[in-house]
Amino acid sequence: MRDALERARSGALYGVLFSFFYDVYAIGLFITRGSAPFKRDGITIWVAIAAYTIGGVLAGGVVGALLPLSRSRVGAAFVYSIAAFFVWVAIGSASDGMHNVNWLLCGILAIVTGIFGAFAWRNLLS
Repeated sequence: MRDALERARSGALYGVLFSFFYDVYAIGLFITRGSAPFKRDGITIWVAIAAYTIGGVLAGGVVGALLPLSRSRVGAAFVYSIAAFFVWVAIGSASDGMHNVNWLLCGILAIVTGIFGAFAWRNLLS
């Protein structure tokens, strides 16, 4: 149990690192285009940054905690799909509010991006 918590903590830190790149993108978008791209989705720059960061922390924590399951291709697709679900929910709730999240769409996107991410990541490492 202690190992899983340590892996989750480490994974969450990696999630913060990954979300940093999305945060930089959002800030660059804000600098070059102003608030229009965010207003179009009904959010502010700060909500976008918070959603990216929260999604990254949750997804990273899930990947870290479940890392032993990702040794096989199917296990990796499962773990990354769960992690991707948290990211899509964070993005959806930032845009539409938590009570209006399209859970089915988040699930479908999570499965697709989780499978793609798992296979791309495993092929990158091999």
